[in-house]
Amino acid sequence: MNIQLEVNDDLVSQLGKEAITNKIKKWLEWEELRMLATSIHEGIKDAGLDANEISQTARSQAWEEYKKNNLPFLSNL
Repeated sequence: MNIQLEVNDDLVSQLGKEAITNKIKKWLEWEELRMLATSIHEGIKDAGLDANEISQTARSQAWEEYKKNNLPFLSNL
């Protein structure tokens, strides 16, 4: 989908069309991620699960896997 916007000529002169386009695209990407995160959080909550506990478990598992694959001397700690 294409969207056309009115943009002040001075702003386009100072920032450039490409920079403005890139800023808008980046903002839209972040907004999509925010909406996805909200949806996941609501799904976890609706399922009666604790998001903090799930996050902590995932972090612990990721750290253990990282140690095993990248820091073999720490895997027993």
